[in-house]
Amino acid sequence: MTGNIQHPSRHSVVCSICSVPLPLETSKTDEEGNGVHEECYVRKTVSVSRRANVPQVPGNWFTQVVVRLRAGAGRPR
Repeated sequence: MTGNIQHPSRHSVVCSICSVPLPLETSKTDEEGNGVHEECYVRKTVSVSRRANVPQVPGNWFTQVVVRLRAGAGRPR
């Protein structure tokens, strides 16, 4: 009997971060269970952490400073 037997590819998973094929032998999973390269996951985690530590400045910060300066709040006593 001859038939097409499909062997699973060594790269049957792609990284959910960079979309590059991922060898099953070295794949890791993220918190959602998706396959990822370890390097991609670390890079993404560090990037998210850095953005979370950046202080949030209100969109109208410049206006607030100008109003305070005009009101004399910025003058030394």
